[in-house]
Amino acid sequence: MAHQRHNPSALRDPKVSIVIPVYNEKSTIDEILRRVLDTEVRKEVIIIDDCSTDGTRQILENMAARQANGEAFAPAQDGGDQIELRDLRIFFQTPNQGKGAALRRGFAQITGEVVLVQDADLEYDPRDYPNCWSRSSRAARMWCTARGSWAGHSVYITSGTTLRTGC
Repeated sequence: MAHQRHNPSALRDPKVSIVIPVYNEKSTIDEILRRVLDTEVRKEVIIIDDCSTDGTRQILENMAARQANGEAFAPAQDGGDQIELRDLRIFFQTPNQGKGAALRRGFAQITGEVVLVQDADLEYDPRDYPNCWSRSSRAARMWCTARGSWAGHSVYITSGTTLRTGC
């Protein structure tokens, strides 16, 4: 099925697919999810655990189980506010396949008009998401490290990923 390509700066209230590849982020996973979920954009949050071994996978498995049972929230393991489960879609890789494979798995799940990649290490601030597709935004050029497309979707890389095509 061919996807219609969109000019992100022309979109009004786009649905944003936020892809979060995760590997051994036990100390930051709750906080990054709270920050992403607090953004004021229509969104889906696609989390791909790449076979974490530090307890991250168990945290995400617990969230997925609670979500499957119809629960709206999961307790945070970091002692902070609980995590809302409504916009989360959680996937698990076995065995560890690397960040590229996790991203491809996430990209295969997207339903939004705009796609953002958010690393789970708290380096980038999700409050800057709208700047990424604002054509006139100087902050977008500084914050968004890469821009490309995947199956007709605009993809913004918000991390130090090696793909560099400019913003």
